[in-house]
Amino acid sequence: MVVPCRRRGALAADCCHSSIPRNPRIALPGNHSGNVKRLSNSDSFAYGNAFSLLAAARPQSGPAGQRFGKGSGSSLEFQEFRDYQIGDDLRHVDWRVFARTKTLTTRLYREEISATVELVVDGSRSMAVSEAKASMTRTVAAFLAGAAQGESMLRAVLAADPPTPLAIETLRDGQAKHFPFKGAAHLGQLPLKSFLRPGTVRILISDFLFPFQASELMKRLGAQASTLLVLQILAPEEWNPTNLGALRFTDVESQQTRDLTIDAHGIGRYRQRLQRLCDDLQAETKRAGGHYHRILAGASIQETVLQQLMPAGLVEPR
Repeated sequence: MVVPCRRRGALAADCCHSSIPRNPRIALPGNHSGNVKRLSNSDSFAYGNAFSLLAAARPQSGPAGQRFGKGSGSSLEFQEFRDYQIGDDLRHVDWRVFARTKTLTTRLYREEISATVELVVDGSRSMAVSEAKASMTRTVAAFLAGAAQGESMLRAVLAADPPTPLAIETLRDGQAKHFPFKGAAHLGQLPLKSFLRPGTVRILISDFLFPFQASELMKRLGAQASTLLVLQILAPEEWNPTNLGALRFTDVESQQTRDLTIDAHGIGRYRQRLQRLCDDLQAETKRAGGHYHRILAGASIQETVLQQLMPAGLVEPR
């Protein structure tokens, strides 16, 4: 029996259950007991338009948007008072304070900025180890692109060899020929430094099933990001393998094979090592000030959003 496998492991999804929102734009269509209509990539993109990414970017130049920076600006969100200075907008002078104290005081408001969202999608062959995993990766990318649209500038890249920019149309349509998973190099080996810019909301989508030191990986991929979101997408068979006996394992990237006899003890050791790997990734993401979440392929995007991403605080309804 040939088992497509990567000699690394996977992690189960931590599904947090929440009540279904009343907003019809974001509620699960169909039967809530589990018979949920699956959305196409374009529908997933449109579904994302009903949500906002929960990430505050650092101030940067650009048009006004829906995110707050650390500077002062002209939003409706009050920040603080300070003494009047020449050049201040007289409309922001608090005349009631002046009437009481004869001191000119200016009300400052928080700056509105448009965040730049960097979406980095693992383009290696392991992301297509099963159709469910490939589909989930494209669907999640489409949803996040839709969520970023309108309030952010989106820059997306397929982390393959070489890294390839992803147009918004490619993310929305999700056609395999334009959004392939054929890379032989893993995410930690690719030259992504020229793509990553400081002060951005950076989203990494990968299975992270390759040899890496979590601290070094987060230093490389999370460096200077304003906000870091790490999403680990895994196939069910990567998290919970059940095949026993004499098996042939094929590394989907190198195509190297190895014949092994697998028993329950071997599967147990596999799970322990993978748990340690993913615990390290989660800890280093948190240490870098980021947010880490695991997604198990097979669920619909609606279930993933409402039962996982929303409870984790990664997205919210607009």
